[in-house]
Amino acid sequence: MVALQALFDLPTRLLNAFILQEASQDDNLDDEEVELPTPALKTSKATDYNDIVVDITEEQPGDDHRKARRNLAAKNRRKKRRAEAKQGPLAYHNPREHPRHKSGSKAQYVDFNTGDIPVVQTGYTALDRGLGSRRVYKLAELVGEKSKFKFTLVKAQSYAHLLLSLELELKNMNLRASIPIIDSENHIIGVIANHPKDESWAELQKQAADALERNRSGCHVPPKERTHRRGKFTTLRAGVSHGGGQRAPGNLKNQKGNAKILEELNSLEPFKRFAGFASSVMHTWFKDLYNYYASTLDKLHTEYPLLQRIFPQSIFSAVSYNLGPCTACFPHKDFANLAFGMCAITALGDFDHTKGGHLILWELKLVIEFPAGCTILIPSALLTHSNVPVSKHERRYSFAQYTAGGIFRWVENGFKSREEYLSTLSKAQLEEDVEKNTNRWKFGLSLLSDVLKNNHMNEGVL
Repeated sequence: MVALQALFDLPTRLLNAFILQEASQDDNLDDEEVELPTPALKTSKATDYNDIVVDITEEQPGDDHRKARRNLAAKNRRKKRRAEAKQGPLAYHNPREHPRHKSGSKAQYVDFNTGDIPVVQTGYTALDRGLGSRRVYKLAELVGEKSKFKFTLVKAQSYAHLLLSLELELKNMNLRASIPIIDSENHIIGVIANHPKDESWAELQKQAADALERNRSGCHVPPKERTHRRGKFTTLRAGVSHGGGQRAPGNLKNQKGNAKILEELNSLEPFKRFAGFASSVMHTWFKDLYNYYASTLDKLHTEYPLLQRIFPQSIFSAVSYNLGPCTACFPHKDFANLAFGMCAITALGDFDHTKGGHLILWELKLVIEFPAGCTILIPSALLTHSNVPVSKHERRYSFAQYTAGGIFRWVENGFKSREEYLSTLSKAQLEEDVEKNTNRWKFGLSLLSDVLKNNHMNEGVL
């Protein structure tokens, strides 16, 4: 009986197979959603592009039905292509640019020449010549006529932190404009990116802060490691790094319990959104630098496919979750990061940003208000930076993204250590290498966009 039924069903199966094959050859279909006739077609909820399934349970003849099948097949193919792109190096070349971040923005100029900052001989990393101070500085010490340092205060341009409590409307508010920081040689050496014009952003930052607070007590970090050169707070790191004695680039290792926490945090939508936003800001303001990252990381992940990419839409190789509960950094430089690269910092938590949480850039003599949910990009290897502390009853966390300078050195040295690479060079090649090292710092500075190239930006000083 089963065999007989299969014989009767054969024409229907052949017809269905022909329809799906015909649809798979049509790559010019629209992206619009199609309401499928039921119960003819059912789609299983796919968790991966390999899981995209079409279940044909009942035949529905007619043009509408065939069109629905073709649209569904095309949609599945597009999902698969997008998923493959996100998993491969090509994802680095598909950032979302935000031109409105330049439109209407005004610059913060500083009397400082970035080229005067000392870096190592090869130009890949910076020198650790920060303040050497293991304390935090209060706002009253930094700004105001009676302050010790008399730094410039940069007021926040965003009101996202008020949305949950005051339910403000975003409709007529230009919150997309960023504030570029420009040195005396017209290099853009930082961007106060604020946040997208997105009504869900405040809720996303709250979800992220809640996740960090919820997981903080479960972190396995010895008490002596909770105070370090960056401050007194718990930190978990993930991603790819190279330096500190590593023989080659590798995935950062974590204790089993911490690895589980990191897996959860990395999977959360808020952190994926923060990562994507920071990368789009970098591409918007530092396109040449972004492309330098993309080219290098393409080569790295092609050579070593087992290296972890935490967020496929992120241009950065590693992240730090600073779980506080009152995260405030001591003055320091992240000197092992790419010297002329960017570090993206996103502030999170529940605190009064006018009284604490500010980002202090010591060489630039700036104190920047830093509300929760906002992102700032700085060359953290070059600039000594720290935070104004928040009150004890408040909560502040941060999410940082960065890339080690050693990764770029490893790739450009033919996937070899510096010593091994030099041993393969002839005398002429050694002389050429010396010249490259001499010029690399100049090359790096050239990647920090010249303000004259950013002609969508309004002139002025805040």
